[in-house]
Amino acid sequence: MNRLILPGIFMIIFFTGRAQGQNNISDSLMYDKQVVNVAGNYNLNIAPGTKKLTAFPVAICKIIRLNVINLVSHDIPSIPSEIGNLKELTVLNMPNNKLKSLPKEIGLLTNLRVLNLSKNQLTKLPDELGNCKNLRTLNICENNIGQFYIDKIQALLPNCNIIVKVKTMSDTDPRNSTY
Repeated sequence: MNRLILPGIFMIIFFTGRAQGQNNISDSLMYDKQVVNVAGNYNLNIAPGTKKLTAFPVAICKIIRLNVINLVSHDIPSIPSEIGNLKELTVLNMPNNKLKSLPKEIGLLTNLRVLNLSKNQLTKLPDELGNCKNLRTLNICENNIGQFYIDKIQALLPNCNIIVKVKTMSDTDPRNSTY
């Protein structure tokens, strides 16, 4: 059994494991003196408690069979380069944080299918994101990313749906049409 210790503030952590037949790998996560056992492929949800995370917990990058990361509504300003270790990650959901940039190692996440970075402070996207050929949804609405970067990633990932702006009722209301 491997033990992973995440020091920090009290939060609610949910791990969901999927059984992988008879060859289950068991790990345990210790967070604020509470141990949570997980097995198989993992989904990680860290919900904000009374205090928000102010840094990405680098220790989770050691859980190489992690499939899903949900770090929603924290104050995380960056993603560590160690994120590239998570080769089986399919969903990275980090809306409403304080992300200012993405590491180039994000391009190592070749199984990534959904990347939600809405409501952050991003101004550009790394070219390496184009290596994520399985990416189908990239949500970057409510950031300050220039059209140049959006067009570049769209050219590199033609099968990816890039969400830049959420349409409001006034955007879709035909009564607001000028023609």
